[in-house]
Amino acid sequence: MSLLKKSKTSGRGKKLLLIAVPMILAASCVTASAFAFRFDFSPLTINFSQQQQAEQDEREAKERAEHKAREERLRGEKAGLENREVPEQMEREAQAKMEAEREVIARRQAEMASMAKISMDQAIQIANGQVPGKVLECRLIRDRFETADGAPPKEKVAFAVTILTVEGTNTATILVLVDAVDGSVFKTGRERNN
Repeated sequence: MSLLKKSKTSGRGKKLLLIAVPMILAASCVTASAFAFRFDFSPLTINFSQQQQAEQDEREAKERAEHKAREERLRGEKAGLENREVPEQMEREAQAKMEAEREVIARRQAEMASMAKISMDQAIQIANGQVPGKVLECRLIRDRFETADGAPPKEKVAFAVTILTVEGTNTATILVLVDAVDGSVFKTGRERNN
């Protein structure tokens, strides 16, 4: 039971204790710091420097490998571009050829339109008067057509009018060629039966 008893310390003893404890702690800190400053850290620094150098060498090796891989990839892309240039050039040539063909067709159509003396509406009326039905298509064409008198084929400008006719349950598509110069019907024929 002696442990449970409170020791009676006087106020003066408490003050001395309060002063002694910080002094002991301060003395131990000063001793530890003086002891720490006496250590030589150079061997540790050398090991640390060697480790840093090894890490630096490893990073440089990685960077060289990445640089080499990047160069190879760029070479491959450049080779791919060179291979792509050929199809691109062919595509440009094909587009230029198509544009030239469009110009020729446009020039021919303008020439045919200037040769035509009747309008498309008149050609449709003439063809519909010959073959009653619903007009599906009308276009201006130029071709060599045979004449009725057996003479050699002669180049003519004509309107090709496609008419859909219904006869009972049968439907037929009829092509009527109307001369674009004088408006005469010179050929009529069935395209197909359904």
